[in-house]
Amino acid sequence: MPYLICKGVRALKKKLKATLLEQRVKKEQERERLHQEIDKWFDNLKEKNEKMKRELEMKKEADNILAEVRRKIHEAKKTIEKLKVFEKLRSARQANSVQKGFYLQPEHSANFEAKISHLRETMLAQLSNYEQEEKALQVMLETEQEDRREEEALWRKRKLMTFQQKKQKAVLESLFGDSEEPAPDDPLFLFYQYQNSGNKSIENLVQIRHHWDVHLSEEGESIPLQWVVPVPPSSSSWEEYFTA
Repeated sequence: MPYLICKGVRALKKKLKATLLEQRVKKEQERERLHQEIDKWFDNLKEKNEKMKRELEMKKEADNILAEVRRKIHEAKKTIEKLKVFEKLRSARQANSVQKGFYLQPEHSANFEAKISHLRETMLAQLSNYEQEEKALQVMLETEQEDRREEEALWRKRKLMTFQQKKQKAVLESLFGDSEEPAPDDPLFLFYQYQNSGNKSIENLVQIRHHWDVHLSEEGESIPLQWVVPVPPSSSSWEEYFTA
């Protein structure tokens, strides 16, 4: 009999040692997983910051180019207006010369008109190119702003989901306790192993489900979908067991 007792104690110690080793391995794996998640989070944050920096630099460069294009548009329009002034001035001087009796050669007027026409066509072509470039830059900036707004909306949505998940986890922990596996010396360790044995085999799952189903009753009430507000204690005897 003492031999059997010693053998049972050794088996129990061996099982306890194996359980502790398994828990240690799980903790190491969990620690490694957390480290990987932290590294991934840092990498994503770094990539996001670098992307934001590149976008800001591109936006700054695009703004500078857009400002330069608008300056050229202004200069082109200003030059076209000057050509109109030159034509009016030429016409006024020509009329004044005719009134004074001076003879003007037709080829001079034709040469002037040809040069003015060539300059006007050149400036109008440049103005058209500048306006097209301005429109393309505006579309690019608007597209970048729209993409940035979508990314910010997605980020806020993910943040809200994370907040809701944390809140849901806190609610579940407040109702059912911590989801982590208790230590072997914890009084709830055997109960935890039994309740989670359904994850290892169908037979255990069916057995646990059967134990739950025997408590079902057609005369009972369904589990409420909303929070159940506790009623005030029915007597002073019950009131002393309530805690704040």
